[in-house]
Amino acid sequence: MVLAVVVLAGSAAVARGPSDAPTASEVAAARSAYVAPPEQPTAFFFGDSYFNGSDYTTVQESMAYLAGSSLGYQTFVSGAGGTGFTSARTEAPASPDYLGQIRTGGLKVDVGDVQVVVVEGGLNDRGKPSGQVTANARQVLAAAKEQYPDARLLLLGPVDPDGQPDPEVGAVVRSLAAAAKSEQVPFIDASGWFTPKQAATLIGKDGTHPTVQGHRVLAGKLEQTLRARGVPAV
Repeated sequence: MVLAVVVLAGSAAVARGPSDAPTASEVAAARSAYVAPPEQPTAFFFGDSYFNGSDYTTVQESMAYLAGSSLGYQTFVSGAGGTGFTSARTEAPASPDYLGQIRTGGLKVDVGDVQVVVVEGGLNDRGKPSGQVTANARQVLAAAKEQYPDARLLLLGPVDPDGQPDPEVGAVVRSLAAAAKSEQVPFIDASGWFTPKQAATLIGKDGTHPTVQGHRVLAGKLEQTLRARGVPAV
């Protein structure tokens, strides 16, 4: 029995015997006709433990991962708990502030087509000089714009874990808002995302970090806000 192989070249089909190989022109035509599948849209979230998880939650349970995934993006989360725009974590595992993390590749994602970047933080910068918070935040945003010039970049301020106005949180919010304005980046004020009643049940016993359910509530608010700021679902 003789088998025939059909090679498609353009619109013509040529029958070949088992010993015949496609010609060079046919191989070139096949390659030129191939269209690579598009890369999956990626959302990249960079921040502190509110994005990276804590003793109560994993990264996959965090507000960032839940919101990005709900919008349909391939979601990557980076950063480190206990850190901020001016604050490093000294206890193990130690980690530098945001700028230090960026110097060692903290903003790099090698998979997918990064279309959305959300930088979050500020809770660990309470009590730090306002001018320094603003200056460092501007550098972080500038680095993010340089890394992902075609992505939609947003800055998310800290959530007040008490659910009520805190002067130190308010000072950080104003510093970050000033940085965002200078860098022409949309700023999201999340300080009031928990009411006092919600904070009583959705913040863990440490008084700072949300529970799993707390992150779900915050993820819903983050997703809604991102949609309102023009981030499309995919």
